[in-house]
Amino acid sequence: MIDRGKVDICLRDPGFEIDLYIAVDLATLTGVWLGDISLDQAIRRQALELQGPHPLRRQFQDWLQLSMFDQVARETRDTA
Repeated sequence: MIDRGKVDICLRDPGFEIDLYIAVDLATLTGVWLGDISLDQAIRRQALELQGPHPLRRQFQDWLQLSMFDQVARETRDTA
């Protein structure tokens, strides 16, 4: 929920109409927030879906407020 510039995740329905639906798993959202994957890449890969009016979908990235570490290069771990 965004109200007067303050963002909050609601654990209970606050009773307002929903303007924008976001379907994403936690790993993908964390990756976007940390800058490991761009929002556009997540959408293209269909790992993140936004449903709602086009202006709100466009503004979503501005609302997300990426981590202060989003520009920090991190080593990738080889899982093989």
